[in-house]
Amino acid sequence: AHPSVALEAGERDARVSEAIAAWRAMGEPVEPMGVAERVGEQLVAHAGIPMADWVVMRSVDAEIALGGPREARRQALKLAMGVAVAAGLLLLIIMVVLFLPLRRLEARVRRLHEEGGDDERDWPEAWGELGALSAALREAMQQRRELGAERATLLARMRAVLDHVPLGITLTQHRRFVLVSANLGRMFGYETAALEGQDTRLLYPNQEIYDGLVERIAGAFEAGHPFDEELEVLRRDGSRFWARLCGVPVDRRYPDAGTIWTIEDVSAVREAREALSWQSTHDPLTQLANRREFERLLGEVAGNRRREPVSALFIDLDDFKAVNDQGGHAAGDQMLIAVAELLHAQVRNTDTVARLGGDEFAVLLRSCELEAAQRVAHKMVAAVHAHRLDWEGAVFQVGASIGVVEITPALPQLKDILAAADAACYAAKRAGKGRVCCHPKAAPEPSR
Repeated sequence: AHPSVALEAGERDARVSEAIAAWRAMGEPVEPMGVAERVGEQLVAHAGIPMADWVVMRSVDAEIALGGPREARRQALKLAMGVAVAAGLLLLIIMVVLFLPLRRLEARVRRLHEEGGDDERDWPEAWGELGALSAALREAMQQRRELGAERATLLARMRAVLDHVPLGITLTQHRRFVLVSANLGRMFGYETAALEGQDTRLLYPNQEIYDGLVERIAGAFEAGHPFDEELEVLRRDGSRFWARLCGVPVDRRYPDAGTIWTIEDVSAVREAREALSWQSTHDPLTQLANRREFERLLGEVAGNRRREPVSALFIDLDDFKAVNDQGGHAAGDQMLIAVAELLHAQVRNTDTVARLGGDEFAVLLRSCELEAAQRVAHKMVAAVHAHRLDWEGAVFQVGASIGVVEITPALPQLKDILAAADAACYAAKRAGKGRVCCHPKAAPEPSR
């Protein structure tokens, strides 16, 4: 460019024309430091020569001039991408290194629920917090193994003790057998392993009995008492027997801790007790109630305020002494047994026939007024009179004198009833053999 347009090359070089126009638009500066700018598709550089008042311009294709920087940019982009990929791979490797032990630890923890899963094998090695967690878990498992071993030893000792105790012993929780002694298993016909884990309902005849038992147990424990009761239980083969159940909570503060039970087969003891009770209330010769039992029943009737009609018969055999004297005591015993059967055959199941001793008998007739009692007494007199005892070639016969008493409010005490009965029976004896007399008038009546 030159102040003289004639000397400018722009008119001969179209590439510089646009640059000159742009230079003029800028105010035609003459800068000795030089300026470069893009004009269209050209990169134009111009610098001034102040002393000569010249401006030198050079125009080159922008693509050619800028080719180096763009290539550098492309290379930089490639490098950046390479660095990013490498960083990503490095991060992935770091994550794998960090999380692989965590996954191994997770898998190892899941194995704790498997049999033998709490051993020392396959625990991952790691550093930092993960390593500390792994070490803590291994220590916890070690403690668990030690506690398990102690528990197994204690359980083995407990089983050894239980198996040598003559009672059945069991520990129950939530109505299930947790620990069962060998003796209890034998008592019910089960292997101990077959009972452990089973519902305790298994040992009882039906659901109603079991539900009642559960209620009584709860009541005893709530009151702070142990449970102690005899009841009928069920063997595996379906047979039943009487057992004594004694139970106490392991810890009264924590019902879920369970209950310790002792179970004893008391069938033989119960039978012996019942036999003893029966013997204490019955005559061994005739199998009838004895005097003690009859007077107890008579006393209950006397104390009954409902005053239902009840009558009593007092019977004294006639001519019984001759049987003993002529036939001996064995013949006398047979006659007493026969008379007992005859008297019992004349009454209902609700009535009681008793032997008071010797040749004296008594009958308690419930819901029976005086007239009905008299009819029963006459039947008895007739039955005894008709009986014959054949004994070693001899024939023996006895009679019966009967006193009848209706138990009324006029006879409030047992002693009053007995006195009235004695008086009526004595009156029958005095009236002759085979008679029935009633209290209070003690009037004799024919036996036929």
